[in-house]
Amino acid sequence: MKFVLKDKTNSKENAEMNLKKKEVKNEEKQKVLNVMINVYETTRDYSFKYDLGKCIEIIEGKENQEVCELKVALIDALEENELLFDEKCKLIVENDYLKDILKNSK
Repeated sequence: MKFVLKDKTNSKENAEMNLKKKEVKNEEKQKVLNVMINVYETTRDYSFKYDLGKCIEIIEGKENQEVCELKVALIDALEENELLFDEKCKLIVENDYLKDILKNSK
């Protein structure tokens, strides 16, 4: 019985500790983001500014818009490729059928 109570107590303490650790990580993350944003706003080096912008997007968890567009384009291309492959197969079958008809009619 003591072990069960102890397990519940430990799990509660562990949950509280994990929550505190997450809060500390979020605070550290926010501090780093603030520094990066300040440097981003003050720098005049455009390539560095671009790189910082991408880093900020990654840290904030935003997905790169270019990557999203490329994923959509890839999915569209794959779907079109499947349709074209199906159409090609049907045309091959139809071509073979018409060849057989021509051979039989002679």
